[in-house]
Amino acid sequence: MAGRSPFSRLIYPVPVPGGLGVHITVDMGGQAKFGPDVEWIDGIDYTVDPHRADKFYAAVRRWWPELKDGALQPGYAGIRPKIVPPGAPAQDFTVQGPAEHGVPGLINLFGIESPGLTLLAGAGRAGARHRGRVSLGHKRGPARLHRQPGGIPERLLSRRAVERYGPAQGFTLEPDIAYGAGPRQKLDLYRPDKPRADGKAVIFFYGGSWDSGSKSDYLFVAQALCASGYTVVIPDYRIYPEVRFPAFVLDGAHAVRWASDRVGSGKLFVMGHSAGAHIALMLMTDTPYLQAAGVDRMTLPGVVGLSGPYDFLPLTSAKLIDIFGGANNPDMEAITFARAPLPPALLVHGAADDTVYPRNSEHLAAAWRKAGAPVELKLYPGVGHIDVVASFADLLQSRAPTRADVLAWLDTH
Repeated sequence: MAGRSPFSRLIYPVPVPGGLGVHITVDMGGQAKFGPDVEWIDGIDYTVDPHRADKFYAAVRRWWPELKDGALQPGYAGIRPKIVPPGAPAQDFTVQGPAEHGVPGLINLFGIESPGLTLLAGAGRAGARHRGRVSLGHKRGPARLHRQPGGIPERLLSRRAVERYGPAQGFTLEPDIAYGAGPRQKLDLYRPDKPRADGKAVIFFYGGSWDSGSKSDYLFVAQALCASGYTVVIPDYRIYPEVRFPAFVLDGAHAVRWASDRVGSGKLFVMGHSAGAHIALMLMTDTPYLQAAGVDRMTLPGVVGLSGPYDFLPLTSAKLIDIFGGANNPDMEAITFARAPLPPALLVHGAADDTVYPRNSEHLAAAWRKAGAPVELKLYPGVGHIDVVASFADLLQSRAPTRADVLAWLDTH
């Protein structure tokens, strides 16, 4: 289409047999492209037939009646192999690896339309990032190297993906607010359009093995919480190899101080996933970090830990030993400091998590009870490490009941 697009987002009609229907995409230059239509062929032919223009106009005008005659120009043609012939019922995707075709390192993905393939690019990056991560056990079962199995990669749910496939709404974002002097000492503030009358807020620390991650990847968590009226703060923090323990915990304390000053300590819950849960629980147990930052941890209403490592010594990974300054330093574990007084806690873990083992949450919950503090432990059968947090996303709630359980707990504390 000549000129700039009148639309700023993708628009998809109801799918047609054999394809997604003639839809609109907008390129980097702001120009609109319509297509593709469906034409079954028996050979390779990239010719664009101008006589098909009438069908394009008719298809677009079903959802954009204002399209003017002569506005469309021939573009290009592509060929997509299909796994079922014309008129046959649709079937599930076909994924083939070396076991099927015998070629090492090759994975065939058949029958997946372009939005799915776009997401798989992010999945591939996430898989590469998580490969070789460390599974964290406990004192009787040392940490071991582990190649993470399938699941919903955190990167798949980045801000760009959420905005593209489920428009961000229900909040106003104030990005990149400094809580310290460093480039990673910044946070995003999400203010709900319809805040709760009680003004409750959540500060969320993301995971990433203490060496990766970005606050912009967790819009889906903020959107889920804002939809229930919670103000949300998501900070970045310094990571390895720039810093080592306890620098990222200290950053967490300063971010909590900023959030506490903004919303009030009596309204602020601390929550984290994976390495972020480690930070959250290191702050909310009987450690000096929050006090040094000027926050009384017992004035905060509670803490939520999702799939966190709390009781995982001894370390055997050279990288983790470097991050934490030793293999058996008890000061790196929240369970060391789980002594009275302690705030209310919700600990959530997937029973099938073999990245951070469920016994981390089980042991910490037991220590919480021994200290006479209120704690709820939620173990989800068949749920893995990433799915616990991925289920905050609208399209992935069926992966685990995390979202409903966390919201119910926050509401009653």
